[in-house]
Order: sequence, then structure tokens, then C-alpha cells
Amino acid sequence: MPPAVPGESSTARFRVRNTGSTAVVITRLSIDPGPFKTFDQFFPPRIIAPGEFADFSVRFAPEAPGEYARTLHVNDLRVTLLGASTTSSSVELESGSGWIWLKAGEKVSLGAIERRSALIRRIRITPPAPASVTGEGFRLLPTADPSVMELHFQSDRVGVASGTLTVEQRSFPLEVQVNDFPPPTPSFVWSDPPGPVKQMKFRVRLSEAARAAVTGALTVTFTPDSGLPDDTAVMLLPVSARSQPVSFAEGAAESGELVLQTGSTAGTIRIRIAVGTKSAEETIRISPLPVVLTEAKAAVSSANAQVTLTGFDTSRSASKLSFTFYLKSGQPASPGRIDVDVRGAFGDYYKTVSGSIFGLRAHFPVSGTHTELDSVEVEILNASGSTSTGRLRFE
Repeated sequence: MPPAVPGESSTARFRVRNTGSTAVVITRLSIDPGPFKTFDQFFPPRIIAPGEFADFSVRFAPEAPGEYARTLHVNDLRVTLLGASTTSSSVELESGSGWIWLKAGEKVSLGAIERRSALIRRIRITPPAPASVTGEGFRLLPTADPSVMELHFQSDRVGVASGTLTVEQRSFPLEVQVNDFPPPTPSFVWSDPPGPVKQMKFRVRLSEAARAAVTGALTVTFTPDSGLPDDTAVMLLPVSARSQPVSFAEGAAESGELVLQTGSTAGTIRIRIAVGTKSAEETIRISPLPVVLTEAKAAVSSANAQVTLTGFDTSRSASKLSFTFYLKSGQPASPGRIDVDVRGAFGDYYKTVSGSIFGLRAHFPVSGTHTELDSVEVEILNASGSTSTGRLRFE
């Protein structure tokens, strides 16, 4: 058997093969009492067909120095097991609770560290003996005490790192868990207040500067109010999509400028940024509003008056338009207030578009002297209320 120092062990693998032409029944597998033990074995009775085999292992674990011999019994076959144990240097690892005695062949976990961090553990070898270490990131350095050495480890690779400490031909497997930097917590910083039909500028800020280059996942979802369709204008710019990566260079604490387009439909926008396991989310409410007019113009010629309106209707419920023309004398022109039911026209229009931005042009015949016309006032009504242009002077 391979030698082993007191308190440690060595192992060997054995195979019983049937070289005959008939089956053999193994009824006994044992070792006389002592430092030799079977393990990882089959248990009699075991039938071994001609040409087949069965395996088992033996561990030699002496408690004191010396020469050992015991008999291994396989049915009537007797095999003498020999093992030698000599006094050797003890190998210890310093931990928070004191020195831990290491056994050759048994894996030693040195703990967990973050990538790029340094791990230092002291190794004591009594009496002093030559030692070395192998494995990427592992180093063994001497100290002023000849019986003590410092085991250093550092790596930029995330995962389990393995090495081997060798003392007097005895091997001690080493293991270190290398963890990635904990991701910083992101948050949103807005440059613009929320609202419909806006391109809101913002940045993503980290709770601390990135310790390594990292990429976050930015996503936007839109839930329209009941009965309303999706609004494809809700997106991130300039990618014109609802998701995009956000990169942070090493040392960066804030992203570059980002843009969210809010659309023109009543509903809830949710924007979320995930950086590793950390995330932040905010909601932006686009409320149902009276029609918002972004532009209104009026023009008149000898036979025609024209009114042009541009705007949006977040609830997509525009139902009535009212026009009142005024003379230069300040009096309403005949026939006075003109009401128009536009529910059907807007309904048909909204079937063809996403969102609620519209452009409207209305024409009116003019009789009499058009130069007497001064202005027109337009009112538009939807489910949330009415909006008036005030008096629009003819151009």
C-alpha cells in the first residue's frame, strides 16, 4: 500500500476477476483488524460470471509510525497487505479559530474572496520541510519563522480555483471560491418631468462606481387603460425599441444620456433597469386628458375659411367640435356657433393609427365680404372635458 503518515491515509483500488469458465460466488470479503479497511465495495454474496470482475478499495490509515501487515480474505484466497508509516512533518493552516491540522489527500477549502482581492493564509510545517504550491493564482512565500509560510492567492476569474500544496511528497488539494463583484444598485435620474408626447431624457446612476465593466438591461413596458390599444410610440430612443443594453465602463457611476418617448395614449409606462441581481423600476402615468392642441391656425379667402388643428387625445374619445366665427366688429358671424359631431370620424381614424396624434383641417364656405371676418374660436370635446383655442385670427 502507498505509505501514510500517522493520522493520514492512503488508498488503493482492487479488482477480483473470474478467469475461469464457470461462475464464482464471492462469500467473503474482509481484512483482519488493523489499520486497513475496505470501502466503496461490493457486499457478499456476489456472483461473478466467467470473464467478469468486481472492484473494491482499501484504505490504509495508521495511527502511529511503524510497519503493518494484515491479511485480506476473498473466499479462500489470502492476500497480505503491507503498509509503512513514518513520522513526518505536521502541516497546519491558520484559521480564525486557530491552527487546523491538514491531512494529505483531503481537500482544503480556503474560503471565498471577490475577484482581484488577495487571500493570505499562513501555513505551519513542523518540523520545517520543503514545500511548494501549484495552481494559477497561488504563491507560497517564506516568513521570518522557518516553520511558517504565507500562502497567497489572487485571481480575476470567477469560479472555483484549484491548487495543490506539496510537502515532502505529500499533496494537499486547495480550493478557493472566487466571486464576482457585487453589482451596484441602479436608480433613475430624470432631466424632464413626465407627460404625454414627450421625449424624456434620463440617466441611470449606480450606488457606487463600477469596479469592472458591466452591462445593464433596460426595458420598457406599456399597459394602456382599459379599452385602449397599445401605443407603439412608447419606446426608447434612438434605438426605437422597448429594450436596450446600458453599458458602464470600469469606474463609471452613471450612464450616458438616454431617452424615453412616452406616446399619446392613456396608460402606465413601466421602465426597469437590471444590473446583475440589482434592479430599479419606476412607473409613469399618462392620464386621460382633454384634447391637447399643439398647433391651431385659421385662414380665409373670398369663398372659403379654413381651420387647421394638430394635437392628441390620450383617451381617444373626441366627440364634438364647435366653431364660432367673429366679425371685426366683435360680433359673432352668422349663423353663430356651429357644432359638428366628429365621434364617427375620429373613431374611424383611430382604427388606422397607433396612439392618438391627429391633424384636422375644416373648410367653411364664406358668403358676403370675407374681409369682414376677423377670427374663429374652436372648442373640441372628449370624455375628459373640453379644450378651446381661444380666438384664432385669420392669416
